[in-house]
Amino acid sequence: MGATVTAPAHLQATLGRSVTLGCNVTIEGGEVLKQVRWLDLHNESVLYYQPEKRESLNKRDGVELLDQEIHTSAIAIERTKPGDEGCYTCVFDVYPSGQQRGKTCLLLSAKAESVGNKTAVHGKHVTLSCTYALASKVRQILWRKTAEQGDTTTVASYTRGGKLTMELPFQERVKLSQTLGHSQLTINPVHMEDEGCYTCDFHTYPGGLKSVMACLAVYVLPSPEIRYTTTEKGVIQANCSAVSRPPTELVWNVEGYNRTLAPSETWLYPQGDGTTLVVTAIQFQSQLLDEEQLAGAAFVVIGVLVEIGKQNVLAALVNNKDLSPELTQLANASYILIAVGAVLAFMGFLGCCGACCESKCMLLTFFIIILIVFIVEVAAAVLILFYRPALKCCGYNNYTDFTGSEFVNRTSLYPQFCCSTKPEQCDVGQAQSEQVDGCFNAVVKLLKNNSTVLTVVAICVAVIEVAAMIISLILYKK
Repeated sequence: MGATVTAPAHLQATLGRSVTLGCNVTIEGGEVLKQVRWLDLHNESVLYYQPEKRESLNKRDGVELLDQEIHTSAIAIERTKPGDEGCYTCVFDVYPSGQQRGKTCLLLSAKAESVGNKTAVHGKHVTLSCTYALASKVRQILWRKTAEQGDTTTVASYTRGGKLTMELPFQERVKLSQTLGHSQLTINPVHMEDEGCYTCDFHTYPGGLKSVMACLAVYVLPSPEIRYTTTEKGVIQANCSAVSRPPTELVWNVEGYNRTLAPSETWLYPQGDGTTLVVTAIQFQSQLLDEEQLAGAAFVVIGVLVEIGKQNVLAALVNNKDLSPELTQLANASYILIAVGAVLAFMGFLGCCGACCESKCMLLTFFIIILIVFIVEVAAAVLILFYRPALKCCGYNNYTDFTGSEFVNRTSLYPQFCCSTKPEQCDVGQAQSEQVDGCFNAVVKLLKNNSTVLTVVAICVAVIEVAAMIISLILYKK
């Protein structure tokens, strides 16, 4: 009758797990087993050995010999891969009856997988994905959505034949990748009604339906807004509000600067679209504004007073013959004081309210204004240091401005810049003989001689200010 081989016809295993394949051979008296071989579905060697010679074992990576008995051969495939699926043949070389074969077919199965639940921001995009490692077995992919109320609707599907179907309610904002093993469902932009659980169905053959679910939560980011009102009693009530999902927590930043009249109050108002309006209010005395606002107000008041009394100031300057006529220009300082005061008051308001309500827009605007002022100050300082030697001026009008000063009375000398030839011996005679121009006239000449440079600097500052305003508007819109 001769040797015979028995082996299971089919064997199932899970992808990524190890699996054992085995064959049994029956040998009659007088027969000898010379060699055992295992071949894969491509008829290529997986493992072979000679039972009488243990050192003869030769195997493929990832394959181990489990049983080396005379009548049994068993091998293990570690961490099965999609390419391991198929029929394996065990070949027994028996002398003298010849070659005996057995066959067992390995069927792999896999689980559908996803990256898990996702969170999306309203107005942005989100991608849900699922994977089935045995893509060759997938015949169709179907995406379904289950709302919070339990209603299930079909979103989209894709078949092996290349047919893509998108249901009407989702056609404008949803895209489905045309792949079978790895499917991606992209929603852009995300709306509130997109929240729910999405099921990815892999219709496979012969494995049947493989499904995985991932839930999507939609968030609405807060955009805080601040408003304030002043009561008749001089009390300012500041309100900070924001619409978000889930409800945001608004906190007034008063650490180390708490001048409020009472603890802040917060109210929550649920909206029809699932968001929540959060409003928080705080009260403080109007006279307790920060020092920067008070300084700004002081500048404004002084400027207004100077403007009102301009005629008296001009008359005093003109009637005093000991003063230079150019000093009448100081009467125009009222405009500068009013402008500087208004800017300081506005900056103080931005810094105070922006810090209290943690408003990014107000704080950024405050930062930009401070940065611009800083750049202008640095530029002015550099220009003064650079052009100071070129001025070669003494006093406002001339050296007589220092006559009677403590320095002159004590040393009988004038400042060195009042004498250009002998600065170390600048007495009254030397200063009178050299007659160095006053700084007012020198500055006027400098401005005339460097009008081009000053114009370029002014244009650069203007460009920076315009850019700052544009950036502030863009951030406000966002």
